[in-house]
Amino acid sequence: MQKQQKDKVIVSPNPANSIVNVEFSTNVQSNSTKLTVTDQMGNIVLQKIISTVKGVNKKTLDISMLKNGIYSVNITKANTVISSKVIVNK
Repeated sequence: MQKQQKDKVIVSPNPANSIVNVEFSTNVQSNSTKLTVTDQMGNIVLQKIISTVKGVNKKTLDISMLKNGIYSVNITKANTVISSKVIVNK
């Protein structure tokens, strides 16, 4: 899979403790976009299949079960992965 540089994922607030807003853009509508959160070791700690619309997408994500640390929020659409870091600090 390719990492696409022009697209980006915006995660706010950052640092966060329970809920984050994930914002990203896509040029196609899809019912099979994958949203994953991985820890620093690359382990998947949260995964969801989400529906997206063409343009800007905003999703709310409950991260209250995660321990303090740095995580990667990844959006996989077609063969492209875009990602951003989020710090969990409770």
